[in-house]
Amino acid sequence: MSEVGPPESAQPPKVSVEELRVRLGRLLASFIELAVAMGLLFLLGRILDGASMEVFGIEISGFEVVGILRLAAVVYFGYSMLSELLWLLDISAKRLSRLLGLAEVRGVRRIGQDIIYLMGLALAWYAVSPLVSLIPPGAARFLPSLGFLAIGVLLLYDLAKSIYRLFKEKFERLLDGLTEFLARGLLEQEEGSPEELEGGGSQGAGKRP
Repeated sequence: MSEVGPPESAQPPKVSVEELRVRLGRLLASFIELAVAMGLLFLLGRILDGASMEVFGIEISGFEVVGILRLAAVVYFGYSMLSELLWLLDISAKRLSRLLGLAEVRGVRRIGQDIIYLMGLALAWYAVSPLVSLIPPGAARFLPSLGFLAIGVLLLYDLAKSIYRLFKEKFERLLDGLTEFLARGLLEQEEGSPEELEGGGSQGAGKRP
């Protein structure tokens, strides 16, 4: 009978140095390109402030043009950047768990994924918020904001739960140590109280005529 080894999903993927170098280059390039695009769009927004144009019979303001371009830039460069971050997390989760002194790799990976998803959510809101402001005031205008807020709360809750589960033993050990320290102090205080009372009583009796 052949031995059954661990599932392939539990093993970190084998990565060559060249592939790692290429991926890191893509990550840095996407970050720089996104930053440059945001800077250029900021300047373009200043230039087109108050301007308008007509496209296929539809009048579009300069603010709307910049908002659409910002959305396209965030989707293109941001998606590439987040994809590379997830890939790097997948191959480095085991090493991170060792550095933190933890035996569980899945929890470290999940925490990293939640953080990356929160970054993506922040980028998405940065991209769509100018377009959301164009919606006429009313209930429909708050629906996107509520949707983003709900997703953010869920991700933060999952992040906090994952951190607690991962560091549960260390947290409970710290809690036990603090409890023992405070309980010992209370016991010493209770044991010292009768002696203080007795000493105070004898001093008071000595002062009486």
